[in-house]
Amino acid sequence: MPVLHEGRLVGILSRGDLMRAFARSDAEIEEDIRQEVLLHSLSMSPDELDIEVDGGEITLRGEVDAEFLAELLPPEIQRVPGVVAVRSELTTRGRPAARATARRGGD
Repeated sequence: MPVLHEGRLVGILSRGDLMRAFARSDAEIEEDIRQEVLLHSLSMSPDELDIEVDGGEITLRGEVDAEFLAELLPPEIQRVPGVVAVRSELTTRGRPAARATARRGGD
């Protein structure tokens, strides 16, 4: 299945991609976010943020050291198989960061 954004091809979803998204538990998705995104990709402590996963929809809460991390996290987490949407309620050094919401397929 082609994935379009503003009329341009931005990706292809295979049957396997779709099956993986539906076959993963919220606990598996959360573990991947903590280990693969936070720890390995960004060298953050896996327990540094509050991550709520409900049906593949992610809510991030907590404080990060820099604004760029608050902006980088939602699209990085969106790449984890099974993630449907990401809502960020992160703050940067005690002040609210820009709210970010990401959904699969550019919605």
